Amino acid sequence: MQFADAPLLRMEPLQYSRHHRNFPFQGQFPLTDFARALHSTGYEGPYSLEIFNDEFRSAPSTRIALDGYRSLLLLQEQLHKNLLPSTPKVNGVEFVEFACSPSELNALERFIDDRLGFKKIGQHKSKSVYLYRQGQTHFILNSEPESYASAFHLQHGVSVCAIAISVNDISLAVARAETLKYPVISQDRRGNGELHLVAIQAPDESLIYLLDASTPTSFLSDFVLSSSADKSDLKVKVDYISQVLDPGEMDKTVLFYHALFALEAQQQLFELNDPRGLVRSRAMTSPCGTLRIYLNVSAAESTVVGRFLSHSGSGIHHIALGTDDIFKTVEKVGKNFISLPQNYFDDLGVRYDLGQGELRRLQGANVMYDADGDGEFLHVCTDTFDDRFFFEYVERRRGYSGFGGLDAMVRTVLTSMRVFA
Repeated sequence: MQFADAPLLRMEPLQYSRHHRNFPFQGQFPLTDFARALHSTGYEGPYSLEIFNDEFRSAPSTRIALDGYRSLLLLQEQLHKNLLPSTPKVNGVEFVEFACSPSELNALERFIDDRLGFKKIGQHKSKSVYLYRQGQTHFILNSEPESYASAFHLQHGVSVCAIAISVNDISLAVARAETLKYPVISQDRRGNGELHLVAIQAPDESLIYLLDASTPTSFLSDFVLSSSADKSDLKVKVDYISQVLDPGEMDKTVLFYHALFALEAQQQLFELNDPRGLVRSRAMTSPCGTLRIYLNVSAAESTVVGRFLSHSGSGIHHIALGTDDIFKTVEKVGKNFISLPQNYFDDLGVRYDLGQGELRRLQGANVMYDADGDGEFLHVCTDTFDDRFFFEYVERRRGYSGFGGLDAMVRTVLTSMRVFA
């Protein structure tokens, strides 16, 4: 057994044990080391799972049984190699796909153009699907009727319906997903010569397309590209993606990303004080650091996370775009980001050893700053689009591996103030 993340209120061990257990690889206990130590004593008996977890008891039994099955397969894989197809190596996010109606298309296009500097570079050869780019990052806006995107839009409104990641072996990733009984979706509506895309359905019902790492931009062949498609001034890649989940979906989502792509959950559980309630977050990162997912839950309906959930259901709430020079990016894109109050920079001067010149430079560009023992993190964020999702530009310096620390709370507060104004 393992135990879930610590609840918000302190409780007796017996109550904790009876209500907050979870399956292998959903929690923080080093279960693989424990199981190996157990086997070293000569034990070869059975393992059992106990669903002493209130969320497990209230969830559909089939879903819980599947997660239990997956977790035991993963544990056996750790003890007996070659039990499952190997975990594919991931190489980051290649595109993000948005589902929108034709009437929402123009507003979303203006937002990503004005706020982020993305430019339209192509249109799909056979569908109402449009391609936008900034640096090495591609956004796809999909308003095609009777498509997966349109079905997703009916349930979630304007939203991120898919991302694409590059992997070293697509067939290996598909085989692993099928063995673990995760849905594999094969694109069946495509024109002559168009790329055959394969995707895995995530727990929030969005798709994760799999692209060949040797030709990650092969999807561009499905678009009629404009003459400006080769022009790109900024080096921009997706740094991380933040998802909002129903509180009961955290465990299964952690298991999903770990089981398929070997993402590891950071040991620390983040608790952020939104002005209208508590937000709990877990960060998951691939071994090579190219794929980062930030998971957020909140029991309070009026937090930014709770409002997104009530509008759109579980899904991607926040996309952080990495750049190698945040100041150059702000200058190029324009000062279209949330303004920070004076006291934020006063506080920076107390918390960090920053000179007045550097503080003035940060304030002039509305750049937030965080640092840890590994390095520094500079970032700017937009308003939310239609009270649903927002974007950031981020710069990591000298090996910084976090997600903004205290600035996440500042960002949440500022976003809440604008939402509720």
